Amino acid sequence: MFEKAVIAINKIDIATPEDIARARSALPEDWPIMEISAFKDIGLTELKDFIYDNLGFMRVFLKPQGQEADLEEPLIVKDDSTVETICNKLHRDFVRKFRFGRIQGPSAKFDWQRVGLDHQLKDGDLLTIVVKR
Repeated sequence: MFEKAVIAINKIDIATPEDIARARSALPEDWPIMEISAFKDIGLTELKDFIYDNLGFMRVFLKPQGQEADLEEPLIVKDDSTVETICNKLHRDFVRKFRFGRIQGPSAKFDWQRVGLDHQLKDGDLLTIVVKR
């Protein structure tokens, strides 16, 4: 299995159309390519979305047990992430002390479905992790 990649061609503010064409011709055709200028701030805002859209990321929102969900700042993870992946990112003891997870969102069959470590998450899921004390 290979990793996904994106290409950002920088310095388009000083490159000629021939320079850009030459750079593009040296790159694989099927790779996502974006032209930017870090110096003149051309395309930098769009670059974040370009990377997110092309490298297979998703958003998972966390809801600590007994608290409100954080719907402002999701956890950004690879789009093949499971509950176990999230547990490993949050704290080293979460997998060892894991009891169950609760999911609301696209991967759930019903709101606050009880799930295990192997549950495959989807973009926009809301996750609560319940651990042993």
